[in-house]
Amino acid sequence: MNLVRALLLGGVLYTAPAVVLASLFRGGELRRWCLGAALSPVALGLSVLPMRLMGWTSFRAGAGALGVWTLLALLRLRRAPGRPAGEEARALGVALPLSLLVFLPPLFNSFLRVRSDAWFHAAVEAQVRSLPLPPQDPYYAGMQLQYFWFFHLVLSVFDSVAGIRAFEAMWLFNSAYFALTLLGAWSLSRFAGAGEAGARWAPWLVAAGANPFGWVWIGVNAVRDPEHWHHLARMLPDYVLNLVAWGYTSAALAFSMDKFLVGTAFSWGLALFVWWAACSAEYLETGRIEAALGAGALTAAALMVHTVAGFTLGWAGGLGLLVALALRPSRGATARTAILGACMFAGLLLAYPYLRAVTHGKTDGGLPVPRLNRSMIWTTLWVGAGMLPFAVAGARARWNSGPGGRWLVATCFSLLVVSCLLTLKFGNEGKFMHLSLLLLAALAAEPMREFLASRLRSGAARAGAMAAVFAPTTALVLACVCVTRGRAEEKPYPPEPGPSEARAYAWIKSQTPTGAALLARPGSLEGVVRAERAQVWSESNYAVTWGYPPGSIDPRRRAALGAFGAGLDSVDMEFLKSLGRPVFRVSRDGEGPRIPGLAPVHREGKWVVERLTFAEAK
Repeated sequence: MNLVRALLLGGVLYTAPAVVLASLFRGGELRRWCLGAALSPVALGLSVLPMRLMGWTSFRAGAGALGVWTLLALLRLRRAPGRPAGEEARALGVALPLSLLVFLPPLFNSFLRVRSDAWFHAAVEAQVRSLPLPPQDPYYAGMQLQYFWFFHLVLSVFDSVAGIRAFEAMWLFNSAYFALTLLGAWSLSRFAGAGEAGARWAPWLVAAGANPFGWVWIGVNAVRDPEHWHHLARMLPDYVLNLVAWGYTSAALAFSMDKFLVGTAFSWGLALFVWWAACSAEYLETGRIEAALGAGALTAAALMVHTVAGFTLGWAGGLGLLVALALRPSRGATARTAILGACMFAGLLLAYPYLRAVTHGKTDGGLPVPRLNRSMIWTTLWVGAGMLPFAVAGARARWNSGPGGRWLVATCFSLLVVSCLLTLKFGNEGKFMHLSLLLLAALAAEPMREFLASRLRSGAARAGAMAAVFAPTTALVLACVCVTRGRAEEKPYPPEPGPSEARAYAWIKSQTPTGAALLARPGSLEGVVRAERAQVWSESNYAVTWGYPPGSIDPRRRAALGAFGAGLDSVDMEFLKSLGRPVFRVSRDGEGPRIPGLAPVHREGKWVVERLTFAEAK
């Protein structure tokens, strides 16, 4: 990565739309900058999308968008917000140091940038950048991806124009969106009625408020299952999330910052969600139409970036509006409810064509199943144990403070209750809790400060009490994450290739068509990122997750297994030919059988790349 190019062009790609958008909002300087920064990547992506759909390359579309946004930023520069001062500057002084907790670990431990879901997202980004839209699934060559890809479209612009690879872009965006989430919690807490000092506690609760007593489970797990000692000794620090959780819907909930230390679009969704809540609360409290329009824009942005965050925002916010109106009806509240609901619905309509495209052809929409979710109830009570009592106290005070406070209370507890009555695939209902924790932090901040202030006069004593409750689990997990290498997996993921294998993938990347398909050994996911080529089939659960028809997966599985097993028969050859693209097999000597039609085209040490040719029909 060329650092000068990345800093210059990457910085302009992010800040130019932010300047333009911030100039359109009103209110405090910090609020305007935060809303502009939160919406900036989405606005950039929306400006690039039509050009890409018309067939422009990623670089050409990105460069065009860069020029347009730069010009607009220069024209709007005089209307841009100024430097935050006073209370806003003090809030910034809390959020920026805390954001280093997300920025620094991946800086010093490169594995954090490529681990877990980041590998899949980087593979999708390569397809979005290199081929026309809509993208194909990098794990199943030739199949349209049935997963939200707008996030990857934005990443592809930064890759093609600024030279910032997907892994580095996700890390930098996580850092920026973590800071925005912290500031959003502060802003929301203020609109919920917290004082200046109390609102500054909200960012701390977002960063460290989840699972405060998770350290208890280390001993419980070890006593109940002595095998944990073996895992602890062999795989610490990677095993730590399993040790500080007990029956949770998602182990990620054991650590407040988990979603910001993994390459994922959900970190964007968290920031957009909390600022949507802040704009909604502000509108209901003040009646400023600009705040309602901001909530509508944030609704569309969340739906484009992460569908779970976007739809949760919709149903939880809508339910909160109805509950608050039903319990405290008035003519003014009815009008504001209707206007805010209309703005959110307009956001949904804006995102609908994209949502329709990414779900087209699914056999299973992955909708929530109504069912009492005992695991979610337990998770909510234990993960939120440090904040729930204070949030309840805050809810009582906020309920009578005004319509914005009532809506926040109704939305928060509607989200908590309904999420315990739903089940999603693979424990994805845990994402509801991640979003709920942001609202809980805003409600709990002021009551927690008042509780400690009434018992401890010294600020140092109050800080010590907070640290004693919330620091142990967070500090333990964060310290382990900083040095993790993925040993809690069956093998390090993704495995580091040897020099010869790396050169083989580099040759495929530079010398084969971008639309080529790879036959890779079962279990390998190297080629989708290192060669930036889609695999015919991959041994993963994505086919189940995305709801692909089994009939479209089975021929791929058969061909890939045959290429490294019994060979390819006429059915396999016909299927591979039907893909309509060049097919290559990458393998070590002796890994795959000799197959008629497969001819070596490149060799690196023990690694060989072979191209499959098909017999002409007679």
